[in-house]
Amino acid sequence: MVLFSLIMEPKLPLTVVDHGIDISSARVRRAAIDWMDESDCDYAITLVFNRELPVDIAVKEVGRWLAKLEQRIRGCRAYRLPPEARIPVFAVPEHLSSNIHIHLTLALIDGEDVTSDNIEDILEFAKRTWLSMHPAGSLRARRLFDPRGWFRYMTKDGRLGSQLILGSNFHPNR
Repeated sequence: MVLFSLIMEPKLPLTVVDHGIDISSARVRRAAIDWMDESDCDYAITLVFNRELPVDIAVKEVGRWLAKLEQRIRGCRAYRLPPEARIPVFAVPEHLSSNIHIHLTLALIDGEDVTSDNIEDILEFAKRTWLSMHPAGSLRARRLFDPRGWFRYMTKDGRLGSQLILGSNFHPNR
């Protein structure tokens, strides 16, 4: 059963189709947590806008930020990489009606482009980039030591804001 789908449109780097599935059911929520837990995600990030934005604009902004992060890590031609070579990302928007923010989990350390030696530089770039896009906002990042706990926190609202954003295809097709 497909719970969520990610579609790509030329002008929208990241668009989520909400199938209206109520994630408040414990069974479906556990399945989503299991799915995220099977990934190699190693960092938890919260992106805060500190202003009201429609969810579609917020998602677009996260897509722009992810594209810049991908370019910093994988190079200027990152958009040509196949989806499986991109950074795995799960994201859940929260507080959709006021001060929207987005919780993410990413697989950053790959042993090639990102290592324990340069992860701090990558995280500093991520923060600078977010703040240049949203000066009133903030970015909180931490190493993920309890993935299931973070995934439970990400999905604490039950409905996941009705959206689970998958970021493996956040670059527009060219």
